[in-house]
Amino acid sequence: MLTPELQAEILAMHFGQKKGSRSIAGTLGIGRKAGIKVIQRRSVALTVGKSARHSIVDPFKPMIAELMAKDARIPVPAVLQRIREAGYLGGYTVLREFIKKTRALPSRSHEAFLQLDFVPGQCAQIDWGEFGDVFGDGAKVHCFLMVMCFSRKLYIEFTLSEKFEEFIRCHENAFKFFGGRVPQECWYDNLTSAVTERMGRLVRFNSRFLAYTGHHGFKPHACNVARGNEKGRVEGGVKYIRSSFWPGRKFVNFQDLCDQAIQWRDETANNREHKTT
Repeated sequence: MLTPELQAEILAMHFGQKKGSRSIAGTLGIGRKAGIKVIQRRSVALTVGKSARHSIVDPFKPMIAELMAKDARIPVPAVLQRIREAGYLGGYTVLREFIKKTRALPSRSHEAFLQLDFVPGQCAQIDWGEFGDVFGDGAKVHCFLMVMCFSRKLYIEFTLSEKFEEFIRCHENAFKFFGGRVPQECWYDNLTSAVTERMGRLVRFNSRFLAYTGHHGFKPHACNVARGNEKGRVEGGVKYIRSSFWPGRKFVNFQDLCDQAIQWRDETANNREHKTT
């Protein structure tokens, strides 16, 4: 069975980029029939992992970790001597292999993030922002935001819901605003309008949404959970709206809110010189 990651890539290529099974098979180096099965299933089948094998080193792993925390370069014979005193009856080789693998693992104490760079037309990031019951009528006001990753140009549109139909309509308006140009990829923060199911890194997109992405020919991408660095453009855009547009304003009605937002977008937001660019 193909790995879940490979299955997800097949679905993205077929439904997001409108590639055929033959092209997908050639690109990914898989059998065409295997790719067709995934496409027909329209979902990722999770493989059942094998039962974990127990090692004679297992009971002593906490002690080994403590020794290595004190001295990352502690020799294997020294570790062996210490755990022998604690009752270890295994051999030198299995211990050496375990320590070798442990030292090869990246440190988890500090997580490093690479700066994401994009070329023109490569990517846009999309998200919603909620602004609450602004007019006291029980209807919450939402803001759709699309940011072009290279230029940092943004499109905003206030709505009274985040329903799928509003989601698609806002996309259409945004693409028109950017001159009819559609980016190669659109990144989302696991929005329910786009993603119906997620298990770790495995993503299942809304079938109606995949039909829409196929129509325009862009690839959808669901950002990893709790990884703000992946969607920094759009998260920063939402914060910018809250800090620059929203404070101190009064709105007569919803239409007045939309009109003021358009004026701010065109005269302020998209005329600023971003510190990065």
